[in-house]
Amino acid sequence: MASILRYFNELRTWSVIAIADVFSDTQSANQVFAGPTTGAAAAPTFRTLVVADAPIGLVLLNTLTAANQATLDDTTDITATYDEYMFVLRGIVPATANSGLRMRVSINGGGLYQSTTYLSTVSGGYAAGTNGVGSANDAITDGILLSSNSNTNFDGVSSNSNWGISGTIFLHNPNSTGLVAHVTGSVTCLASPATRVNSATVSGAWGSVGSPINAVRFLFGAGNITSGTIKVYGIKTS
Repeated sequence: MASILRYFNELRTWSVIAIADVFSDTQSANQVFAGPTTGAAAAPTFRTLVVADAPIGLVLLNTLTAANQATLDDTTDITATYDEYMFVLRGIVPATANSGLRMRVSINGGGLYQSTTYLSTVSGGYAAGTNGVGSANDAITDGILLSSNSNTNFDGVSSNSNWGISGTIFLHNPNSTGLVAHVTGSVTCLASPATRVNSATVSGAWGSVGSPINAVRFLFGAGNITSGTIKVYGIKTS
C-alpha cells in the first residue's frame, strides 16, 4: 500500500511540474492555450486569438488618458472582433473654453482621420445658460460632435479643470462595408463662464461606405485636451 501511495504522490508532483513548465514558457503576444478553432476536439496548444474566442458582452479594451495633448487616439482596438464599441468619457477638459469635442474615424489604422462626410448633431438643454433655461442644438460636418460646440446655442464647454465633459458614446456598424457607421450617446458638461449644466443627446454618422473603421480620434475644435479619460469597450453580440 505504501508503495502505491508513493507512486501516486510522485505522479501528482510530476504532473504539477509539467503543467508549470507549459505555462512558464515564453509565448508570443495574443496567444491563448486552447483547443482548435474549428473541427473536432483536439489537445490544446498555444495559438492566435480568433473572433470566436472573444466573450459575448462588454469587454474593457483600453483607457485613453489625456495630459494636455491635441488628440486621444485608439489605433489598436477597433477591429472585427467586436460588433459595436462603447466609449465612456470622464471629465474631458478643453484647454480652450467654448470648443466642441468631436470624434473622427480612420479606415487605415490612424494613418489618416477623415474630416469630411459626417452628419452630426447634439440636441438637449441648458440650465441658467446663455438665454436662461431652454433647449438647444448644434451641428458640425467635420466629425461627430460630442458636446456643445460654442456658446451660441448651448453654453460653451468650460476649461475649468474640475468640470469637463462626461458621458457614454456608442459606435455602431464599424465593420460593415454596406452600412454607414452610426454614433449615438449622451453627454453632460458644465459650462463657461459660470457653473451651468448642459446635457445633450448625441447622434450622427460617417456617411461613407466600403471600408471598415479601424481607428478613432477624439479632439476639440480648437486647443488641446487638458485632462480626462476615455474608456474603450468592445461589445460582442453573437
